[in-house]
Amino acid sequence: DLHSFPTRRSSDLFDLAALPAGELVTGAELHVSLNASDACKPSTPLRLTVHDITRRLRTGEEPIMYAVDTVRPETPEGILSLDVFPAVQRWVAKPKANHGLWLEVKGAKACGIR
Repeated sequence: DLHSFPTRRSSDLFDLAALPAGELVTGAELHVSLNASDACKPSTPLRLTVHDITRRLRTGEEPIMYAVDTVRPETPEGILSLDVFPAVQRWVAKPKANHGLWLEVKGAKACGIR
């Protein structure tokens, strides 16, 4: 049961200024590398969810966001791809709406994932 495991979170900003004006974006992925500790059992459930942050709040408050993609890896190691195209589409249309992504890893502490 994933609800019995701790959650790790991180937020990251992405600079899209290098995209030429009028460029058509047809896809975007976030690649995450999992390197679990030896203590992690292959059967330990993990869930990674990436959220588009739609509005930042004051320090100490959680931002307003919505889930963009979720993956449940079969093993606690390897490279995972998360589809972040909906977030990037929104940012290209409204650059000031780019508040970054929030990555949430459920079950991470049990596997030593940071």
